[in-house]
Amino acid sequence: MKLIKYSLFGLVIVSCNRSPTKVAAVTADPEKIKISLSDTSTLYAEDIMDSIRVLPLSNTDSVSLSAMAKCFVTDDGIVISDSQASAVYFFNNDGLLVKRLKPERAKSMIPQKDEFHFVNDTFYDSKAKLIEVLDLTAEKIFRFDTKGNMHDVLVIDRSRPFGHQYVAVNNDYISLLLNYNTDKRGLSIYEREGNVLKYNSQKLNTIPYIKHITVLTHHQLEVYRDAAYCFPSLQDKIYKVSSTDTVPVYLLDYPHNKKITDAVKNAYPTKDINTYFEAMENSNMVFNNNSLFINDDWVYFKFSYKYRNLQRNVFYSKKNKQIIQFSRLKSKNHMNLRYITIAGKDKDFFVTVNAVIKGPKTKEKNSPRYVDYQLMFFRLWDGSKA
Repeated sequence: MKLIKYSLFGLVIVSCNRSPTKVAAVTADPEKIKISLSDTSTLYAEDIMDSIRVLPLSNTDSVSLSAMAKCFVTDDGIVISDSQASAVYFFNNDGLLVKRLKPERAKSMIPQKDEFHFVNDTFYDSKAKLIEVLDLTAEKIFRFDTKGNMHDVLVIDRSRPFGHQYVAVNNDYISLLLNYNTDKRGLSIYEREGNVLKYNSQKLNTIPYIKHITVLTHHQLEVYRDAAYCFPSLQDKIYKVSSTDTVPVYLLDYPHNKKITDAVKNAYPTKDINTYFEAMENSNMVFNNNSLFINDDWVYFKFSYKYRNLQRNVFYSKKNKQIIQFSRLKSKNHMNLRYITIAGKDKDFFVTVNAVIKGPKTKEKNSPRYVDYQLMFFRLWDGSKA
């Protein structure tokens, strides 16, 4: 068990750069996903899921997970990474923690050849069966096998920007950039040549971004069937990304007056993240896009409207084009559910990481509480039943 750690669900970086950006010509209209902004439903998990499995995690005294945690299911077990804790945890198939990768050296010291100091992001290469850890301070990606043993290190030839979030498709490494990057783009692509990543975005028609402010939230990049997808924070589109094109494939269909306006796009930088969220809550616009996951049957994502802590969950059925939408989730079997944050997927199952709050650590008033963690694997009803 471990004391719970609360954190803000996002990162705000301010900048005053903007340049003309070119968006690829669209060959077909994006598929519309109709959103109800008035829907703040509370649903029961058992009414929308046809299979639920809960896996308690054990030996987790040293584990502390935030809302930014990512989960990867491998042949050897489960890997959970957390950029806020700068740690990667390896569990066996029974949920037992068997290894932890976390920098132990002082942050002021220079990293050694095979060490990372920070976990900016992680990615699971399911073909090579390797866990990748991005450390932008070292300008490297450290790769481990699914048991946590060092495999090799990729060096980023960082003559051009490389983002704080990334995914890899074959030899292309696609990253989401912040506004202050010198290329003034929303995305960047590097190509792997041996153990070196080299810039390869010359032909990329990039996603437009907001003039003064960029927000990074949870899992805005996704890989599905050897293709990369991007869900920018303050837009109404989900893009499919290649080395030359960014094509909108899904459009969030809600009233035009709830979308980001030119006034917001040209607004001056906010002072901090709290000021930013207060402004967005008062703007009467959709914001805080995050948690994009795609499988054969569903497209899942989250967004905020009016209240940042009341996230709207949307499951879009590819088969029958219907939507399951809710803000809160309950369980008839008394599982620890209220809000869900999907952290990963396993074939047609989605995976969440749930914190189970236990009793206080001491008898003192306002004593911190212990926390256990569990994974919930769930599969939605088939699209024909949605």
